[in-house]
Amino acid sequence: MSSMATTSNLELTAPSSSSAPPVTWDVFLSFYGEDTRKNFTSHLYSALDEAGILTFRDDPALEKGQEISSGIHNAIRDSKMFIIVISENYARSSWCLNELVEILSCKKTENQVVPVFYYVDPTNVRRQTGSFGDALDYHEKLYSPDMINKWKSALAQIGEVSGYHLKKHANEYESKIIQNIVEKVGRQVTTSALHLGEELFGIDSAVEEIYQKLRMESNDIRAIGICGMGGIGKTTTAKAFYNKYHTNFDSCCFIHNVKQYSQGGSPLLPLLEQLVKRILRFKKALVVLDDLDKSSCSEFLARHHNLFSAGSRIVITTRDIHLINQLKIDLIDVDIYMVKKLGQVESLELLNHHAFGKVRPPISLRELSVGFVTYAGGLPLALKVLGSSLRGRTQDEAFWKAKLEKVKKIPENEILEILQLSYNELDDDTVKSIFLDIAFFFVGKYKNEGVDIFKSCGYHPKVGIKILLERCLIMIDDNNMFQMHDLIQDMGREISKSTRLFLRGNEWEFLQNQEHFTSLKMINVEYSLNLKTTPNFGNSKSIERLYFRGCESLLRVHPSIRELTGLYVLDMTECIPVKNLAESLGQLNKLGYLCLGYCSNLKQLPKQLGDMKLLKVLDASCTTIEDLPDSVTQLRHWCDGSVGGDIVVIVWWSCRGSSGVASLTFTMIVVVHACNQVIFVMNLMVRVMNGTGG
Repeated sequence: MSSMATTSNLELTAPSSSSAPPVTWDVFLSFYGEDTRKNFTSHLYSALDEAGILTFRDDPALEKGQEISSGIHNAIRDSKMFIIVISENYARSSWCLNELVEILSCKKTENQVVPVFYYVDPTNVRRQTGSFGDALDYHEKLYSPDMINKWKSALAQIGEVSGYHLKKHANEYESKIIQNIVEKVGRQVTTSALHLGEELFGIDSAVEEIYQKLRMESNDIRAIGICGMGGIGKTTTAKAFYNKYHTNFDSCCFIHNVKQYSQGGSPLLPLLEQLVKRILRFKKALVVLDDLDKSSCSEFLARHHNLFSAGSRIVITTRDIHLINQLKIDLIDVDIYMVKKLGQVESLELLNHHAFGKVRPPISLRELSVGFVTYAGGLPLALKVLGSSLRGRTQDEAFWKAKLEKVKKIPENEILEILQLSYNELDDDTVKSIFLDIAFFFVGKYKNEGVDIFKSCGYHPKVGIKILLERCLIMIDDNNMFQMHDLIQDMGREISKSTRLFLRGNEWEFLQNQEHFTSLKMINVEYSLNLKTTPNFGNSKSIERLYFRGCESLLRVHPSIRELTGLYVLDMTECIPVKNLAESLGQLNKLGYLCLGYCSNLKQLPKQLGDMKLLKVLDASCTTIEDLPDSVTQLRHWCDGSVGGDIVVIVWWSCRGSSGVASLTFTMIVVVHACNQVIFVMNLMVRVMNGTGG
């Protein structure tokens, strides 16, 4: 048998049903088993497989029932071509007839269907005469007229298609017919590129960088992980690279949505085993695994990388950088490409392409277009969704304004659902809690500040923060501060809205009218400039953290705060008008962090401060507090007698001036406890007068 084209392009995708084989096949092979299973069909299947053509072989004799299973429906729907071996008794099988109807309804072009008339006359098939007529007469006793008519129509249609006709008395070999079929099919399935949109923005530089990282000219085996947050364009980048360079390889394979293979029990690893065996028949291969999320697949590649031929390249797209790092243990040449956000120019072009069908918006909508681009933050998914939602409204400026205001308050579900996949895949509830807390409060805050809180909650932040970084859900900037894409932050806040309350702008009014927050664990109303009093917390004993930072109109903390027996963090930094704190605050014996810095009118602390047995940090910097309550020396943790202890840090930094003489008093009290004993109290005071220290 002559060899087929040198490039084998296998495009594999996960089906919608977990019961189906998770593959998009090059060829779907339909036949009646009793006629051809052990001869012609067996030889044809082997020849297709030897040629590197991925073939789904259906045998109705192995299936139960008369209806086509969802797995067969998916295999037909996702196949590139169909070979139908029509034998003498083909029409006797209702299964085969239903399969034929499904195939003809799914085909897009005549060239996709290759009928093989196996020692039957195409005329009998077309006209339903001979054995085909007899079979339909039998079926009429069992099935509805509507079903019979569908089968007749399908037989008439396939009988008209030009194919291969094996004749009993012809001087020809079945092997020659099989060779011709394989060569025809091979030509049609081996050179196809993957579908991409007509317009791609900012993709060329990414493809070129991946090319350079893979050192395509070298003859070794290399792998690269294309990493980034959901919706950033990892799959699009991988497809663009594949389309540009797949012809440089003897065998190419692009497996879509790998994570879906492992859902519902679909067998991914056996598929990869089959894939590797087939790749070994070629000199070098390009394998792309899209959306990898299981370490088992990464381990499989690490174990079998030595089976790949020289010059082969493995490309993986994933949201989890750790999977790529696992490959580095066994594969020397593994690199990572982090997909970058689109710049403003490319973002505007992408948004406008989907909104207007061109890269430039009407003059009246230019400013609003920039507003949508700013909101999307360079995320291609968001730009596509937003642009599509605005399509056809080129003259409706009022709608554009209202839409922009809406998405800022209520993000688009289509965007959030994609982003939330990364959160859903976190298999540790403490890691999820760290993510939600960062999204809710710690963006723009120092990492160490969050770590202290997370430790106190038993969240193991050294592990959790590392995982979140690897999953591209958070970032830490050069100043050691937590950062996060705005849309991921919106997603986190949306998820946690049942347990955490985040209010912006004048939404503080909502807080004023609520007496009970029975399910909330955290309230954040930072910089709500018109908030004058905290709400009546009633029986909201589940609240653990309150953030009122920057509420510069806040005058009063409601006495009901004493009901928050589980409160661990109270942040009132920059609540300038507050003069006194409710004495009941001292009853919060689980409070660990009390932040009162820059409450410049605050004159005194609760006398019962010493009852806060778990207090770790009290920041009273830049207040008018002159003295600490006597009970401060009682601040300690009960310990079990083991070596070591706890540290209480109190920052007390006040500014006072009189008669042109300014003095700055800075007091840091470090109270170290070991086994209930106060070891020492250190006071440091610096007085500055007329610029002279003394």
